[in-house]
Amino acid sequence: MIGKQFKNQSFRSTLDYVLGKEKATIIDSNMGGTTPRQLAKEFGAARRLRPNLERACAHVILSIPHRDASHEKGEYHEHLDDEQYAEIAQHWLKEMKFLGEGLYKSQYVIARHHDTDHEHIHIIASRIRMDSTVVSDSWDYRRSEVVVRQLEREYGLEASPCSSERVAQKVKEEHGIETTVSHRRAQTQKQKHHSSGKPPVTQLLADIIDEATQDKPTITELIARLQHQGVVVHPQFSTRGNFKEAIAFELNGVKVAGNKLGSAYSFPGLQKKRGVSYDPERDLPAIRSCAAGELVELLPRATEQLVFVSSKGNEQLVEVSPFFGGDLAELPPAEPEVTQAADYSVASPSIREKLKLSIDAAAADHPSIPELIAKLYSTGVHVKVEFSSQGFPKGISYEMDGISSAGSKLGKQYSFSGLQKHLLVEYNPEWDNRLIETLMHYGREGRAIDDSYIDRLRRYRQTLEQEARRMEQVNQVLGMGTEAGLPVVNAPIEREKNVPASDKAPPNQDEAITILTTIADENGVIAGGDTTRVKSDTLRSKDIEIL
Repeated sequence: MIGKQFKNQSFRSTLDYVLGKEKATIIDSNMGGTTPRQLAKEFGAARRLRPNLERACAHVILSIPHRDASHEKGEYHEHLDDEQYAEIAQHWLKEMKFLGEGLYKSQYVIARHHDTDHEHIHIIASRIRMDSTVVSDSWDYRRSEVVVRQLEREYGLEASPCSSERVAQKVKEEHGIETTVSHRRAQTQKQKHHSSGKPPVTQLLADIIDEATQDKPTITELIARLQHQGVVVHPQFSTRGNFKEAIAFELNGVKVAGNKLGSAYSFPGLQKKRGVSYDPERDLPAIRSCAAGELVELLPRATEQLVFVSSKGNEQLVEVSPFFGGDLAELPPAEPEVTQAADYSVASPSIREKLKLSIDAAAADHPSIPELIAKLYSTGVHVKVEFSSQGFPKGISYEMDGISSAGSKLGKQYSFSGLQKHLLVEYNPEWDNRLIETLMHYGREGRAIDDSYIDRLRRYRQTLEQEARRMEQVNQVLGMGTEAGLPVVNAPIEREKNVPASDKAPPNQDEAITILTTIADENGVIAGGDTTRVKSDTLRSKDIEIL
């Protein structure tokens, strides 16, 4: 028997749904009404005792096993009459403290549905008792499971597995009943009644993983098997590139975290409850390979080992498994030519995953925001930073292969503020806003950005930092605060060739980067590429070009 509980706000809408079904019949009640309107009016009397309790309507569904011939356990039907269903419902209400002596009881109505072959009843009860006390909902799902296991034994029904080891232990302690435990998450009502009529992705994923772990494989073997079934495996890594021992799975474009499938499908659960073995030295290469969208292929060898082959041709020996069946091939030459098996399909990660991997890699050495953007541009990721009317960044988005995603949609660490907080990317609005706009302008024009450009950008920003520190020291000496506005960085002045070496200024120890400007001011146009000092408040981002 399966029990499902809901706490609703409206008695009337719940009654309309339950009693509005075809062939729905009321089999028991302690109320006088027979229609949704009459019953809702009666429930309203108790609700007035606790007007501030929003979800006063308890809606419980109790259903007994039913399977058709296509089920793996075979065809099976259970049946109870109306009187037995009424007894079961009252027993449940008493154990869950809805019914007691005197006014220490709640109003309730029990209805039976006949619209499906799967027999079930609906209990609608007030959580407000007639003495104005409220039925506690503390741990009510687990308490209900214990009651249902007891009812199964009393009425000779097929036992359903418990949702956790803790519930199973409680059932054994209180009623001496040995039960099994389900490590899968139960389907939601939405999943069960989805209009497509197909099993939900969570069920399909759990079925595939169950089949792939029957012989207790290694993590490397499991990844290869899942990829062979069209499942994309998403290992989770920290910002520093360390494997977090967390995993998610994707099927038909739907990504689900392992623990959302059930306790046996998280990374620790696969080891503890499905018998999957994990050795970092052996399995990390395969984990990193699949995270990069590469195929993990297993080729049988006569030494009862398997060769792990990534799509880039890297190899690593791992233990063999009989999962693939057939005779083992002869030992290949020491350096065989690696070919990809024809019946394997490369399960590439989604664009979102590729974006996250690209950003993580670009931010690994904690660069500045402009340097990060330049790195991403060099790898084919276009970046757009939105500024408010006051000139403050208000959002960042990334684009790859024509698909764009806001940073916050990828994860909190990929938003503009998250880059600084979680990935430790440096940002100084005084210098970086100009550079960001320039880089986005380069991106729109399709200019190439290579490693030498990124290196010059890094050195230019270092020069700005050094100049700012010098200005701050000078102002401290003069007893002044730092002047408002952006610090001015000037390119080294080129000396005339005929000036004696003794008269030349000493070389500038801080390498600066030339700023080409074409800036109009009140006195006319300042030509680009010269050594004229330019006041910071006349500098505009679109006029900057980093050579």
